[in-house]
Amino acid sequence: MPDALKKVERRYDRWSRFYDLVDSAPLLSGRQREWKRLAVEDLNMSDGHRVLDIGTGSGEILPIIAEKAPDAEIVGVDISKGMLEVASERTRNYENIKLMRENVSSLSFPDNYFDSAIASFAMTTFPDPLAALKEAVRVVRPGGRIVVLDTGKPEKGAARITHRMMTPVARVFGRTHIDRDIMELAAQVEGIKRLKERRHYGGMVYCAVWERE
Repeated sequence: MPDALKKVERRYDRWSRFYDLVDSAPLLSGRQREWKRLAVEDLNMSDGHRVLDIGTGSGEILPIIAEKAPDAEIVGVDISKGMLEVASERTRNYENIKLMRENVSSLSFPDNYFDSAIASFAMTTFPDPLAALKEAVRVVRPGGRIVVLDTGKPEKGAARITHRMMTPVARVFGRTHIDRDIMELAAQVEGIKRLKERRHYGGMVYCAVWERE
């Protein structure tokens, strides 16, 4: 396993014990749940849908997917054993959710295996986000959707000042690269077309949707 990936694994293993406490801070928790619900809607799921949650972390979005599509086959993958343990506890009552320890830059699934894939607040933490995005495209069937919900640089407005201030703080304390340009990365990936993009929180949070061609 590459050193960068080992560092991410160790970091999130440590954070797994209190990750949800930080993530449930009153300022953002309600908004994040709503953003995630909207992102799940963008998956455009149908009966028997097979969906992949990339970098599932503590698995917060998995029940949202399961409640939206009770008969879907849902797989959440993450490199951190600690986070997967938290996700396992959270999803223990959902028979259609499966958790797997995977390197998101080199998934074990065959081509075209899933009907759609989602990554929520994960792309900014991956050591190689381009490889992760390419893998998401590879494992989704033609016509399926890839949905990315994450933080990014606001296109305009006063939020750009806040973003500039938060970027080095997030990188140092959270090891999170909130200045990554997902659109620039997606432009390097063959076989997808962008369907839409939605912005939240003054433009600092985005939800981008692509379709596998």
